Amino acid sequence: MNDFHPEEIPELLGPDGPLAKGVSRYEDRPYQRELALEVARLLEEGGRLAAEAPTGIGKSLAYAVPAAAWAAAGNGPVVISTHTKALQRQLVELEAPRLKQAISKDLSVVVLKGRANYLCRRRYRAALREASDKTLLRLLHRIEGWVETTKSGDLSECGVRDPQGQRLLALHVASDRGFCSHPECTAQEGCFFKKARLRAGAADLLVVNHALLALHLFRHPDLLPSFDALIVDEAHAFLRVALDQLTIVAGPGRLAALMERAPGESGILPAVVRAALGETRLAALRQSLERAGIAVRAYFGKDNGKPEAAGTRLRYRDAEGLRSLCPLSPDAVVEALRGLHADALSLRGWLERAAEGDGMEGFLAETDRFAEEAEAFLADLEQLLEPDPQDRERVYWKQWEGKDAFSLRASPVTVGEDLSQALENGPERLIFTSATLAAGKDSGYFARETGLEGSLHTIVYPSPFDFTAQALAVGIRGGPDPRQPGWVRIAAETLDALLVDPGRKTLALFTSYADLEKVHAALRSRGADERALLLAQGSGGNAQTLLEEFRGAERALLLGTASFWEGVDLPGDHLEVLVLARLPLGIPTDPRYEARAEALLREGRNPFYALYVPEAVLRFKQGFGRLIRRRSDRGIVAVLDPRLFTQKYGRRFMEALPLPVTPVPDGPALARAAAQWWNRHGEADHAGGTKMEPPPGGLAKEPDEEGETT
Repeated sequence: MNDFHPEEIPELLGPDGPLAKGVSRYEDRPYQRELALEVARLLEEGGRLAAEAPTGIGKSLAYAVPAAAWAAAGNGPVVISTHTKALQRQLVELEAPRLKQAISKDLSVVVLKGRANYLCRRRYRAALREASDKTLLRLLHRIEGWVETTKSGDLSECGVRDPQGQRLLALHVASDRGFCSHPECTAQEGCFFKKARLRAGAADLLVVNHALLALHLFRHPDLLPSFDALIVDEAHAFLRVALDQLTIVAGPGRLAALMERAPGESGILPAVVRAALGETRLAALRQSLERAGIAVRAYFGKDNGKPEAAGTRLRYRDAEGLRSLCPLSPDAVVEALRGLHADALSLRGWLERAAEGDGMEGFLAETDRFAEEAEAFLADLEQLLEPDPQDRERVYWKQWEGKDAFSLRASPVTVGEDLSQALENGPERLIFTSATLAAGKDSGYFARETGLEGSLHTIVYPSPFDFTAQALAVGIRGGPDPRQPGWVRIAAETLDALLVDPGRKTLALFTSYADLEKVHAALRSRGADERALLLAQGSGGNAQTLLEEFRGAERALLLGTASFWEGVDLPGDHLEVLVLARLPLGIPTDPRYEARAEALLREGRNPFYALYVPEAVLRFKQGFGRLIRRRSDRGIVAVLDPRLFTQKYGRRFMEALPLPVTPVPDGPALARAAAQWWNRHGEADHAGGTKMEPPPGGLAKEPDEEGETT
């Protein structure tokens, strides 16, 4: 490697290094330096690493400093993939200048987003020339000044904030794979995705999100420039994102997205298409769209099988199993989609003959994309309707999207095989890191899930926080568990008691809306909403709105489900009591879990301990991690599920936590223990609870799985 010395990297992060100079409250972080050395050695020698680095270690700088030094030595680019916008902003806006300071070299740090985020000026001008819809025309004129002056072409900067306007712009002026394949569509002419790719190819550090990385790995291997080093931060979320990219879906939502792109329906309709022959073909396409809409609404509607609650997943293994779930024939849907595709191709052929020199480039590209997506919809539907009963690598299911409609879906049973195949030809240097990767003592679980067991070296770093001084973990040992009658009443009584004393800001995490809604109703019946601001996910406002209300309240209880178990940062007195309502064990009848369990049984392994418990332990750790975010934080974690103590597997959950869980007999005893702990660790210890600890090397704080998903 050119001018790259791994053994020198930890010194850059040390108390005498360049990052400590000029920082009044520098904080030395030994584990940060250890991780930085591991990353540096891997970059020099090659290999694969999964490192669990809990909050407070400063893992972003631990990998970014050696990555910057290695790339700047002529070995780049290094691709860094994140799950949240907060971490992307940190890397580019806060860390990049300090990385240059650390390595004493110029450094190019570039963010690359998906194609639909970037303006194409040629496409914009085509839309302006061809648009017939007044709303679209007003929007195009509104951003005209920005279009001519923007340096980035990032559509998020154009000043349009309403979702409908953003969607219209993405449809009509964003870089498009079909439109922008034209040789005249160049970076110099204003295709900003191509310009961004040129910048990305010359970058030292290229920052992307997990969705774009997964798209590159599984769908479009030319999407990112060539790279030999990949760092996946917030890696606990990457496997979920990767599985989403590998899942096929057919249903009303997909038809709605297709119709939004239908030629002429989305605001682009050049005059030549209004000519008699063009209008005839366009009318035929519209009739096909109408037939498809009727057929899709009938087949994927509430009358095709027993209606279920939104989110319900029902597995099928073959065509006969599908017919038992969906008795209506799908033939009308298949024929309608075939007709739609044929009419789109017919229109495309006529346009190719009639449109030469008529300024219809945008409409042609729109028609091409529509035909491609109609064909893909048809192909996916045909696969979903006729699964191979001998195929053990994929799982198929019917999923209710609401009370009136469902979709059909299929995905790989696990992402491991697809991921390992995608990585066969590189990169040679691969690093996964997150605050939660190990399932308790099982540090190899993540390696097995990625399909990289045997080649992935794993490291688990201890937390730098003193949890025995900063927190109390307490759990109810007696009474019913969440599957039994009476648990909802006890959960509500316990939460209400915690509101009275110690009366601190409380977040309660549930694993289902059903439990949350029952406990919410019980709390209201007890008058808890008169003692504090009572907020519940699903009862009004999105997650971000609820968090803002929670932060602004003096005393509050927030009940949350899946999205609150991770991605939430409430330091200091914004959160002082965290309640884990139940152990987050998965649903054994969920099609994906069931298929994975069958695969494990074929291998002679116990699915409960090889799958359900490790997944739940990881989730449990993520939930626990919402409480202590800084060295100045204090708080209580309360577990309302007696299975933590009464079931053998409960020990796996307790072993995953960094402090012992104190058992108490019931809810009132739990509230008393919490109040007594706060009397001993109250205002004297917690003065200035909202102040932030000095971050790594005195630098800006690390968001660590926080913020809006990119």
